[in-house]
Amino acid sequence: IASLVKNSSHPLSKSVFTYLNQNDIFISEKFREITGKGISAFVNSILIKAGTSGFVGVNESDIHSASVVYISIDGVCRGYFSISNAYRKGLPELIHRLKNNYEIHLISGDSGHEKEILEKMLGKNVKMNFNLTPDEKMNYVKNLQQSGNKVMMIGDGLNDVGALRQSNVGLAVTDEVNNFSPASDVILSAEKFGRLDTYLKFSKTAVRIVYTSIIISFIYNVVGIYFALSGELSPLIAAVLMPLSSVSVILFTTLSVWIFSKIILKTKN
Repeated sequence: IASLVKNSSHPLSKSVFTYLNQNDIFISEKFREITGKGISAFVNSILIKAGTSGFVGVNESDIHSASVVYISIDGVCRGYFSISNAYRKGLPELIHRLKNNYEIHLISGDSGHEKEILEKMLGKNVKMNFNLTPDEKMNYVKNLQQSGNKVMMIGDGLNDVGALRQSNVGLAVTDEVNNFSPASDVILSAEKFGRLDTYLKFSKTAVRIVYTSIIISFIYNVVGIYFALSGELSPLIAAVLMPLSSVSVILFTTLSVWIFSKIILKTKN
């Protein structure tokens, strides 16, 4: 089982692998990973599957747990791993800060057994949706966009790939930035997740700086055209002022980014 789940980057597979704590790993052949269902491979000529009850071929049982990974060996279900959610440090505080400027939605493939806990942690005004397939997550994001919203999707697994691609900005949170991560616009180290609101604030500031730089450059060119048409400047002075304008815009942009980054980080701390 450890040899199978080691090949997957899914958070549940990682949890199972850590729990098994096996050093002797065998080669997995014909490995397959079906998004939203599970993984399978032949290990020492034995077919092993890990995933949902339907994927391994058993009837859904009434297990009151956040996540369940069923295991079948050569077509026979041998048991399951019941995994409780562990929420990232600082999550309630982060959501509280984000709610001041953004509308928060929770879209999850897990069951709703921890809905009450999440409501206490995040607040009842956070819209929560459970038991969603990867396609349903993607359609949920699409529906928000069709309602005129710009959506940033935050995910950490292959089940979120469709939603990450559909969103205006897809952000993948990963414990190992050097490992495979779902296709996204941004990859954020999990240990920095609590500072997400700071990065969003700084991104908006950076965009304003870019717009300001464009305006300054435009003003430079308008003034330059005026003097060029009036013939009041000598070619030598014009040749000096032209690159000087570019240098001044670059200095303004660089210094502004540096100063505002210090201010924003200091405010956060």
